[in-house]
Order: sequence, then structure tokens, then C-alpha cells
Amino acid sequence: MKAYNRIRVIFLGVPVMILLLGSPFKLSKTFYGICTKVVDGDTVIVHGERIRLANIDAPESEQTSLDGIRIGKLSYKFLQKLVEGKELKIQYQGRGYYGRIIGTLSLGNVNINEKMVESGMAISLGHQYMTAQYEAKIKRRGIFSTLGFLSPKKHRKLKRKKDATIK
Repeated sequence: MKAYNRIRVIFLGVPVMILLLGSPFKLSKTFYGICTKVVDGDTVIVHGERIRLANIDAPESEQTSLDGIRIGKLSYKFLQKLVEGKELKIQYQGRGYYGRIIGTLSLGNVNINEKMVESGMAISLGHQYMTAQYEAKIKRRGIFSTLGFLSPKKHRKLKRKKDATIK
């Protein structure tokens, strides 16, 4: 009977603690910093930390379109011009597979993640920026002005496969 009461106390006590102390799973926090370097079209360095732009995927640095345009470099240069040397607001969303911070960047009132997609320099992951991506496609902006391209995910997969066969 005593074991039953202990389980009941634990079972009922955890939700009460979460209500009083806040959710232990809440990862959202905001911090500010100057972008010291742009690594590629969806990764920057702030305070020595690599920050991956959440919910977007930009072409890989060496990636070209089907008509030979260096879309990876195009995306990188666009982000570099937009944020390098400027103070950014970073909305922390967690850490990714490679240990990078995943976050939404803002410069003033401009959501940089969304700006990359609406300018046609990245694609939307999920539904958050799909309207911006649709508009970029319709208006043939950035990477959507080419004859076509592999998605960055597909490009990475083919590159890994190619690198594995070379070794």
C-alpha cells in the first residue's frame, strides 16, 4: 500500500512541479550578437558558435544548378551581404545533429530565415515559409531563376554516395 502512495505522489507531483517551475522542455530563449562569419547559405557564426538557420535549407557551397550557375555561392554571398558584421537577434530553438545551434535570425524587424526563402536563396523546410517560397518560384527569384537544381538534401546525399565510391 505504501508503494502505491509513493507512485501516486510522484505521478501527481510532477505536473504540479512543471506548473510551478515552468516546463523543463522549454528551449526557447533569445540572445544577441554580431555575426563574425557566414559559413554558407544557412549557417553563420555568432559569439564563436555555429548557428544554423531554422526551417530553411540553402544550396551547398559547391552546388550548381542544372544550367551551371553556382547557386551555393550565390546563396552564401547573399547571406553574407545581409548579416556579416551586423548585430543579430537569435531566437534559440535547440541544437541540431552536428551540435550547431538551430535558430531564427532577425536583423531589426526582418526575419533573415524568411528573407533567404523569399529572395529565392534557400528552400523552406516544413510549412513555415512555404508562402515565401511559392512567391520566389512564381517570380523566379534567386535559385528559382535557373533551369532547375537538386534540393540541397538530395545534393548532399548524392555527394556522400559519390565520395563513398571514390574511397
